[in-house]
Amino acid sequence: MRFPRPWFFALLLSCWAPLAGQRVAQVPFELSDNLIFFQLHVNGSRALNFMFDSGAGVTVVNRKAAEGLGLTYAGTSQIGTSGRKIRSDSSPDNTLRIEEAFLEGIPLEVIGLDHLANYLRRPVDGIIGFDLFERYVIAIDADRQVLGIYASMDGVDTSGYTLVPSYRIDNNKIGIETSLGSLEGGELSYIMTLDTANPDALFLFPNALVADGIALKKGRKVVRGFSADTTITKNLRGKIRSVSFAGGEWKNVRTVLPTDPVTLASSSGGESFGLIGQELLLEFNMIYDYRKNRIYFQQREKR
Repeated sequence: MRFPRPWFFALLLSCWAPLAGQRVAQVPFELSDNLIFFQLHVNGSRALNFMFDSGAGVTVVNRKAAEGLGLTYAGTSQIGTSGRKIRSDSSPDNTLRIEEAFLEGIPLEVIGLDHLANYLRRPVDGIIGFDLFERYVIAIDADRQVLGIYASMDGVDTSGYTLVPSYRIDNNKIGIETSLGSLEGGELSYIMTLDTANPDALFLFPNALVADGIALKKGRKVVRGFSADTTITKNLRGKIRSVSFAGGEWKNVRTVLPTDPVTLASSSGGESFGLIGQELLLEFNMIYDYRKNRIYFQQREKR
């Protein structure tokens, strides 16, 4: 019997192996209160409704949704939220599937999220962020409400996009340089965190409130906020004269100012000066190349 030469096997494998930058999956998403939701499967489960949170350092599953997943547990953990630390049940080594994209060996933290579902008036089976960014390039096409998942940037069309360097700050979150209007009429530059789980335009941290020179007008309107725990916060609304990043500029931007004791405690001591929320992020189509610390922004047509 004659065996094929080694080059034959190499050719055969090349026919099946996907190109490095080839799109792995394209997933429709829904917007609810400016927040992004899409479906994924855990260990071959039914489709589950997950929120896309760029600030989520761990993948979280709602306790009610976890009941039918047959998870294997390995003790408990304490995970931090914007409200407080809460106890979670830890399940190591799970497989997540988003259309044709697979995430293997993912640890899951199981907590109660029914309060979020009630607050948002939609099912919330889980929250995902870092685990997705770490393994894939993620393209958010807000015009078509589609999430693209790529193996690398090689296959991603960035024509018409602005490349913005990003920084990993405050526990692997994504920060970019942002300019805020100053009292003297110029701009002051700070690092702000991109937060796809915040429906507001901006949220300032305590270190920003004590910084000199920001053209900030404090208001009296109360803004309710939510967290992955059951904490509901009450902060105040303000306005900043101008905000600019990624080639975009906005005037008199509504801004949440931390006054709630829980918010003040949880948002103190970090590198970031605050959060850029979905009200501004949805002004763009975006590509997250988290592994190489690059974000691409494409300004959308006026909505």
